[in-house]
Amino acid sequence: MIEELKGIGVESRYLHQFNESQGGETKPTFYLHRSTDKPYHIDYAFASNDLIIKSSLVVGAKEEWLSVSDHMPLCIELDR
Repeated sequence: MIEELKGIGVESRYLHQFNESQGGETKPTFYLHRSTDKPYHIDYAFASNDLIIKSSLVVGAKEEWLSVSDHMPLCIELDR
């Protein structure tokens, strides 16, 4: 799916920003049962190429979010 979307000008904001490949993500977006021993990257945020160049992505910090969710928020911040 990642390659198909890329073919129509839509990319994973995370993969683009951190120059990582799908399956090799280093920043977890999910902690199974809120356990820091079980981190996974399973959440995605996509943007069109014109937004990719004028945006950045922030992955929520586990220290801030684990008390309320096992998923960390992915926030795309648009430049002005």
